[in-house]
Amino acid sequence: MPCFDQDAFNQSVLSSNLVGFHSEPKLLNSGRMSNFFVRWKEMYNNPRLLNSTIKFTLGFVRDMGLEPMTILGVPEGMSPFGVSAQLSYISEKSSLEQGKYTVVSMRKTPKDHGHPLDRYFIGTPKEPIVLVEDVTTTGLSVLESMLYVKLAGLKVDYVISLTDRMERPPILGVDYYEKVAKYRHTLNSLMNSSIEKLNPPDVATAVQLAGAKYFSMSDVSQLLPSAIRRAKIGTELKKKIIEEREKFGTERTPFLEIKRAESKQRRKSA
Repeated sequence: MPCFDQDAFNQSVLSSNLVGFHSEPKLLNSGRMSNFFVRWKEMYNNPRLLNSTIKFTLGFVRDMGLEPMTILGVPEGMSPFGVSAQLSYISEKSSLEQGKYTVVSMRKTPKDHGHPLDRYFIGTPKEPIVLVEDVTTTGLSVLESMLYVKLAGLKVDYVISLTDRMERPPILGVDYYEKVAKYRHTLNSLMNSSIEKLNPPDVATAVQLAGAKYFSMSDVSQLLPSAIRRAKIGTELKKKIIEEREKFGTERTPFLEIKRAESKQRRKSA
């Protein structure tokens, strides 16, 4: 019997109002402007939501057949989640097994001295390692965290995103050049080689090229149409979101549903 219930997880995201909208676009950490957000940081203000999200995540880990020794959160926003998830994960083990595990947090800014493990971590991670991100946009934060793990002499085996915005990586001529260059440099450092394409691959492909497996527990193709209906946003804002998805998104089909709904509404009004 599955441990992870996709519909229940999506409903938890939506009922907790983690997906929301701005009438005017706001700046994301990725450097892009967007009219919608997925705000997983709210779970730190809601212990019940934090606890249920950890349970969903551990259920997902079991369903995917992953058997990590370490669960890490991408610093610094997901560091508390990683620690809490690791403690819950250890608590499920037998008393004899529990002594094999450690509780670890990755440093946002590495120390400039000391042993490589101490420079990048508080605590000592053990492989296999699961790296958890809250919201994946371009994926640069994930790749940078993977590189830190590599520089410490270890490797990330699995990456789990609570929600994938399903966006293209930094794009030449659209995103800041510094973001594009940093993404390429980080991926090249992980691969020990150089990618030849003008624009780098999306985060799921990049993670796989770097030697890990990528999973997302939810994505905007599942969440955004339902969130739009729940919020009852206006036609103009819907149009902005569709344009944004056409510019940055890696999928388009689910948003035909929004366009069909708009056409139906116009016919009723006519």
